[in-house]
Amino acid sequence: MPSPGSTTRLAPLDLIRSELGVDDRFVVDEMRYFVGPDDPAIVAPVADEVRRWYVRLVSELDPGLAGRFLVIQRLADGRELGSGVLAVAPYGTAGLEPGQWISFVGEGPETTFPEVPGRWTGLPVDFVTGQAWGTDDLVEAERFGLPDDVVGCLDGI
Repeated sequence: MPSPGSTTRLAPLDLIRSELGVDDRFVVDEMRYFVGPDDPAIVAPVADEVRRWYVRLVSELDPGLAGRFLVIQRLADGRELGSGVLAVAPYGTAGLEPGQWISFVGEGPETTFPEVPGRWTGLPVDFVTGQAWGTDDLVEAERFGLPDDVVGCLDGI
């Protein structure tokens, strides 16, 4: 777990705040930071360093704002290629199981999702399987889940 006040700890919290549109202080129950390869499905631009975080938190101001987040920051030659929340899961869940982790892909109207904090845009997709949420349809041209080299970093969550 990154030390309180460190850049490594603040970066994912700031990205979560930005994604949720809040400025709340969070109580962090668990945070894991790990660096690994880019997703093999990404053709260009490929990041030479990919920082990922697992964060389980609750807002100090609003206990209803609680969840588990996978956050990413992709870098190449020291410059950021992209960052944000990869997936979100309800606070009371555990593991990296299908049916818990939701990604939102593409454009669309803002919507809420049961037991998941925030308002999200795009098609809800099971982050683990790549299936459109609640269907057996795979989302084309997208790769979901984590690269094999970093999946073990989430053992026991």
